[in-house]
Amino acid sequence: MIGNGLEMLCIINPRTSETDESEGFWADLMSTHPPIRKRIGILLKMAHIPVSELNRKKIAEAKPALSSNVPDGKYFALDSRHRWQGPFAIGQLAALPWLLPLTWIRSDADKTVQRASEDPLLSAVFSSRIDKADGRTSEFQCPSCKQSLHSVPYEETRVYECYFCRGTLVENTKIPRIIARQEKECTERIKSLAKAVMADNLKGLSIKKLTGKDTIHKPLTSCPKCKNPMLRTFYSLAYLIEIDRCNLCNITWFDADELEMLQCLIENKITAGYDFL
Repeated sequence: MIGNGLEMLCIINPRTSETDESEGFWADLMSTHPPIRKRIGILLKMAHIPVSELNRKKIAEAKPALSSNVPDGKYFALDSRHRWQGPFAIGQLAALPWLLPLTWIRSDADKTVQRASEDPLLSAVFSSRIDKADGRTSEFQCPSCKQSLHSVPYEETRVYECYFCRGTLVENTKIPRIIARQEKECTERIKSLAKAVMADNLKGLSIKKLTGKDTIHKPLTSCPKCKNPMLRTFYSLAYLIEIDRCNLCNITWFDADELEMLQCLIENKITAGYDFL
């Protein structure tokens, strides 16, 4: 019953709009409301309450459900050897030391297979682990684990890291400064991994040029800030490390070890045209 010109008078937009929950030039121009996540952040600062306080309240609300009499045999979990373990009650599942947000779990009731991060109760458990970790929790969310990133020091600057998968979010303006510094040691593991990854990417790039088809199809990563799909590309044709970049927010997402591999390749001048095999 609300006319098109009256949405801005409402606390939230009465009409569902993805534009309102996005950020960037187009969203700022067309949306009638700022993203709810940003509005909550402003209110928390005004109330001098950290995000971790909300997480603790969410965990407190979830505890009764975790401690309730859930029948055994409700969940199975896929371990690192790709074997289903279980059955577990939800409380037992949450207590597994090797359970991570990206662990596949299966409900014994409806046979639904999903990531552990997609279960609301387990998501609250993961949030409690982040609260106990060092570093400051940020407003950004890991695109893989769906958990808050925390701000950590890195090469005399600060980046946003996932506590679980170790993915790293970096502002584009900081990348050249990080690469120019050499405080981060290039270990033999990272060096060997970087060579193997670049050789594999070089092979895939050659096949794509010959056949016009990608060898591996992966879903696009959502930007931790604006939630739009990020551009998947190589850092450069000389250094074939695959990254995900959002040109709207000017940020880049590195999966685990990718930032260190890139630094190692540039520091040791190992390029795609170099015969390192």
